[in-house]
Amino acid sequence: MEAPILETPSTHLAFVLLEQAQLPPAESIVTAFEQYRHEDESLTIRQDEEPEPSAQSDSVLMFELAGVGTVFAAFADVPVPNSEADHAFDYSVASFSKDANLGEHQAHLIVSLIGIDESAPPLQALTTFTSFLAALMDASGAIGVYWGNAGATHPAEFF
Repeated sequence: MEAPILETPSTHLAFVLLEQAQLPPAESIVTAFEQYRHEDESLTIRQDEEPEPSAQSDSVLMFELAGVGTVFAAFADVPVPNSEADHAFDYSVASFSKDANLGEHQAHLIVSLIGIDESAPPLQALTTFTSFLAALMDASGAIGVYWGNAGATHPAEFF
């Protein structure tokens, strides 16, 4: 029997869980990224010259992860629906601790890396997205992250 061929994800999706309902400034995310990035990773704020009218919003941030793709962070002033993120905490290794507690989130950021550069190795895309999530969590004071592709929610300290 042959080993299955695994498809490389064309997007990465995560939900950053916020204790306070506010979108962090884009500059603070770029500054925090310096602490978490690998040597060859860089992040810039993306500002389209002529954005579509419907794309102009104070609740969406866009960044460019050099050599990887575009990442969006969209603010939602509600908890993740249907307690999905809370239930996924059971799938984090961090939940095995006797003191494990995720806490309650009041809002979240929907974070998506899309349009991944075809020349970027899958591991590079994954690690760079992870560095971005760590920076975003730091800059926003997040309590955790629900990683859609993994189906697990990790507390900020663990992540």
